[in-house]
Amino acid sequence: MTERFEHWAAEAAVPEARNDDEPLPALVQGFFLERLMTQRNASPATVSAYRDTFRLLLRYLADQQQCPATTVTMDMLHADTILAFLNDLEVRR
Repeated sequence: MTERFEHWAAEAAVPEARNDDEPLPALVQGFFLERLMTQRNASPATVSAYRDTFRLLLRYLADQQQCPATTVTMDMLHADTILAFLNDLEVRR
């Protein structure tokens, strides 16, 4: 199990030079174009599912931070925020 996790972590590693002030939508777009579509050859249904989830997350973060979704950054994203987002999804949907 550990070896499998290490392999996944190495594949998903984010470069050290990542800027937490970079807008999250730009990072998400890069994830879709580079990781899902090119590297993983994900199906259209998988890409759509990720897209829809990220849209919901960006809207949630924008509402919580009271800012436009285009200005949401990685430094606004924390484990507690993700848990609150998931809880919000359960309650609303």
